[in-house]
Amino acid sequence: MGELKFASIRPFVPELIDNLAGVSCKMVQFIGGEPLLLKTKLEEYIRLAKSKNMEVEVCSNLTLLDKNENLVNFFKEYGVYIATSFYYSYDENTHDRITQKPGSFRKTLEAIKKVLSEGIDVRVGIVIIKNLNDQHIKDTIRFLQKLEIKKTSIRVDNIREVGTEKTCDVENSCLPGKACFSYNGYVFPCIFFRNIILGKYPEDSFDKIMSNLKKFWLQKMFSEKNIRTAEKFISRLEIQQDLAKIGRIQ
Repeated sequence: MGELKFASIRPFVPELIDNLAGVSCKMVQFIGGEPLLLKTKLEEYIRLAKSKNMEVEVCSNLTLLDKNENLVNFFKEYGVYIATSFYYSYDENTHDRITQKPGSFRKTLEAIKKVLSEGIDVRVGIVIIKNLNDQHIKDTIRFLQKLEIKKTSIRVDNIREVGTEKTCDVENSCLPGKACFSYNGYVFPCIFFRNIILGKYPEDSFDKIMSNLKKFWLQKMFSEKNIRTAEKFISRLEIQQDLAKIGRIQ
């Protein structure tokens, strides 16, 4: 992984957002690693996306919010949605055992409360891990609902293998209208479909990548409904900030 530098995509994110706006992209989602490590750069990207009338969602474990409380106000001002897939259990010991970070339960919980208190929409994903939290799911959902997180904003999922088509039910999946631009420039139909490379940005032109993406949708989406969705072209962009693999970005 040594040759895969995040800098290969980072300078081109503003250009990428401009290009996506040109094909009527409706949403940009910044995912992990941990987007909050990008600090002012993340704010710059969000401002640009919002100026193009795109919705913005940031996927984070939120544990860094206590180091930058102004970010909560920024998210509120710009109408940013928050998603976290790092809530594993209502039980503090179980959660921290899974994250292997003592105190992560309390930090994430306090951050969620803070974000909710500011009226910011939060989606929470609970990942089922066999023999660790699989007996806690119903209680965890009830715990989150007591925080006034909408039931429709709580999703439960199993650990999924990344990079194979077995990950999703292709015909009935959420693939149409989505693309994932990874930290090293490679573009996938979805973060879980990393075995299907549609191109590398910016070495491959944006138009070529979009053409490859549409061909993929039309080849894989067999139902008439999904083909109509694909023909509307891209509606959602995921920009992967895979900082966990390359270290902290200053």
